[in-house]
Amino acid sequence: MVLAIAFTVACLCLPIAHFTPKGMGLDAEMFNLWIRTPEGGVSMQSSALFGVLILTATIGAWTIGGFRNRPRQAKLCVSKHAADSCLVCACCLLCIVRRLFVIT
Repeated sequence: MVLAIAFTVACLCLPIAHFTPKGMGLDAEMFNLWIRTPEGGVSMQSSALFGVLILTATIGAWTIGGFRNRPRQAKLCVSKHAADSCLVCACCLLCIVRRLFVIT
């Protein structure tokens, strides 16, 4: 149980994407809370995703710890899946918005 919670916290700190902006040639890194630009700057455009990830990680850790109360654990699993679905929808919307409004 402790390992699952430790891995959840560690995954929140790892980079989730590397991408190369058009015409730049240098890689940018996307973390859960910020985007590190090739010049060394930091953009907080993805910080809304971090809030959703914190919510789902907290519910997941609480679900893992609630093994003694099975009905509550089942309800938490359902709410975690709903929050995960919201995360996927938020990622899709972010990609669509970024394609519609190209930021240069």
